[in-house]
Amino acid sequence: MNLKTLNNYLSNKRKLLLITLNIVLVIFVALELTIWNNVSDKMTEEELAQARRDAIDSAAKERAKKVKPGMSQTY
Repeated sequence: MNLKTLNNYLSNKRKLLLITLNIVLVIFVALELTIWNNVSDKMTEEELAQARRDAIDSAAKERAKKVKPGMSQTY
């Protein structure tokens, strides 16, 4: 089946095909938003900020452990 045959076959079905594809797109976007909300609701904004601060503090402590006496801490 080449493109001309496919074009002729779909020529009188274009409107139905576009409506169907738009409905499927709306359903897909709704499902994506549902998934996004489920994933993002695991932490509140304050909990996320606290987790970031904790990660930064632990990284700073690890870096401080690697510094030998007499070494500069500036890189």
